[in-house]
Amino acid sequence: SKKLQKVSFVNFQLQNATSLSLPSTLFQNLPIKKIHFEKVKIERLPEQFLSGCLHLETLIVKSCSIEILPIDLFEDSKDVQKIDFSGNNIAMLPSSIFKGLLKLQELNLHANRLAMLDANQFQELISLSYIKLSKNQLNNISELKFHEGIKEIDFSHNHLQCQNSLFGTQSRLKNLQIINLSHNRIGSFENCFNEDLEDLKMLDLKYNRITGDLSFKYFLKYNLSKVDLSNNQIKKIYFPSSVIKEKRRKNGENPLEVLLSNNPITCDCFATELKQHLEGKANIQQKNTLHQSISIEFHNFPCSNVTFDQLNCYYLNEECTDKCACSFNRYKKEVSVNCSHKNMQKLPTSIPNFEEETSIRLILSHNNITSADFSSLKKESLSKVTHLDLSFNAITQFNQSNLPASIKLLHLNNNKITKFNQSTVDYFKHLTNYSETSLRLSDNLYECSCASLELYELVRSRYASMADFDNIHFSCQSGNVFPISAEKEEICSNIPQILRLSLPIIIVSATSFVLLILLMRFQERIEIWLFAQSWTRLFLSEDLIDKDKKYDAFISYSHYDSEYVENILWKELETPSNTKDPAYKCKVHTRDFIPGEMIPDQIIDSVHESRRTIIVLSEEYVKADWTKMEFKEAHKHSINDKRQRLILLVHGEVPSTDAMDKDLRAYVKLNAFIHTGDKEFWNKIRKSLPRQKKHETGNSESATTDVNI
Repeated sequence: SKKLQKVSFVNFQLQNATSLSLPSTLFQNLPIKKIHFEKVKIERLPEQFLSGCLHLETLIVKSCSIEILPIDLFEDSKDVQKIDFSGNNIAMLPSSIFKGLLKLQELNLHANRLAMLDANQFQELISLSYIKLSKNQLNNISELKFHEGIKEIDFSHNHLQCQNSLFGTQSRLKNLQIINLSHNRIGSFENCFNEDLEDLKMLDLKYNRITGDLSFKYFLKYNLSKVDLSNNQIKKIYFPSSVIKEKRRKNGENPLEVLLSNNPITCDCFATELKQHLEGKANIQQKNTLHQSISIEFHNFPCSNVTFDQLNCYYLNEECTDKCACSFNRYKKEVSVNCSHKNMQKLPTSIPNFEEETSIRLILSHNNITSADFSSLKKESLSKVTHLDLSFNAITQFNQSNLPASIKLLHLNNNKITKFNQSTVDYFKHLTNYSETSLRLSDNLYECSCASLELYELVRSRYASMADFDNIHFSCQSGNVFPISAEKEEICSNIPQILRLSLPIIIVSATSFVLLILLMRFQERIEIWLFAQSWTRLFLSEDLIDKDKKYDAFISYSHYDSEYVENILWKELETPSNTKDPAYKCKVHTRDFIPGEMIPDQIIDSVHESRRTIIVLSEEYVKADWTKMEFKEAHKHSINDKRQRLILLVHGEVPSTDAMDKDLRAYVKLNAFIHTGDKEFWNKIRKSLPRQKKHETGNSESATTDVNI
């Protein structure tokens, strides 16, 4: 018996007996070190169960239906290091049962019926490092006293609520590393723990009732490596960047792992950083702090299908202005002041003063504002405005005073504006110096007069910043005139309207009267003057009209089709492979455009100084802005001259007409084009070009036939 050191009874079943009755002298005075009972129905341990077991180190009585423990159970076993009474029916522990167990390191009371513990139950257990009291019925543990050496505590699956400090003020748990409080009734944990948990590494709070807002500032004050907050009722999460930087400095490259799955996060501005982190879309500064400090796992994230533009927080009505709706977007660092559809008659009385680093999007569309004079508002309050929408109002006057010079969006379309003064046009020019600026000016009542020339020039030169430039027009007597395709004389003429209409009759009469006298002496001047009048072109040959044109053809094409144009079309027209074919002098932008000059002006000049404009139509041509302008100018030139100036070639498949403007669509629908794959392509295009002399070897330029009268 002196050699017996270990006894195990596991899954021991008795016949015709409900429980095993252990004799009180079963282990008396034995040098036994380990006793293990498991799944043996005992119900009660005898008073002298461990009498004389001076060397006992481990006692396991697990799942044995034990209900009561003797008060002096460990009277003779002060060297015990591990005790496991898990899976029993113990409802109460004698207050002094663990007295004097100075070597006890592990205590497992999992899955019993303990509802209350004596405050001094564990006070003398100076070597205790692990205690498990999960799956009991505990409501409060704040009075319990633990020695500072304890490292791991498991109170999961109880009824704890944590209204005050969970461990009270009696314990200094500076060595505690792991706390398991999952499956309890904790609703708020900000007051759960004291500041002594300086070595805490893991905190398990899953399946509780934690609600409301959560700030990582609370967790980052500890030295945590993992926090499980999944399956709670957390709605908002705050990421304090300054504290996160401090966490990174202390922990180096070891991030805090946070589990947040299955929480009903509210998809507002406070979800921005969390969504950025989960989707890997944080900016560089955030990645250098947040991503290296915190690792987050969030299955079933509620905001996965919500865009960053929709993650907004709304201010209270009294924090906004004029019954408008104010919201804040953390992703864009932008405040939206939405006053649209409010039946407003004038501008807001004030612009709220928000955080310094935020920009302001001021939306005033769809109201009845008649005057947009910003000189009445403080310049400081307008300095943060980067987006201003005044569309769909009744504005007749616009004064940009006090508006910032760096505004990114200005919409004035669909109003009743007749003209802008010089300072306003200069302001528009300044705004459109930046490629990201969006300026809308269409569908107004701009007057057809010389006062509108500055606006005309603005649209012509800066239309790339105006998405609605096609709809900007001047209200003239002849109808709407669109600056993108009109000559400025159509908007501003020094000749009175009546005189201008009667000018052809006056010219014909005067010419008839003095023709015989002046014809011989001033023949050349008369020819020039007649050529300048649009009505005389009906009576003159094309060669005479085109006498001073420098080029036979201006080739308009997309750079995607440059290989075909520059290696085949252009080459064959200027230097035909068959010397019997005529040669044509062509103008192409890659060779003939002058760097630095305004592209719109060069396009207009190219069309007007060429006898024909050849359009190489393809899918890419339809999509480009510059090529659209080239077609419009060529089409307008043909209409004005009442001659076919435009030759349409289709290279590849015929493009979809959906993206074409109405004039180009008409050409395509009428099949008024030549396909580059046509067997008779070269004959057809030469017939469409002006008559030329035969090609002379060594001369790449064509010789245009001159007709004199």
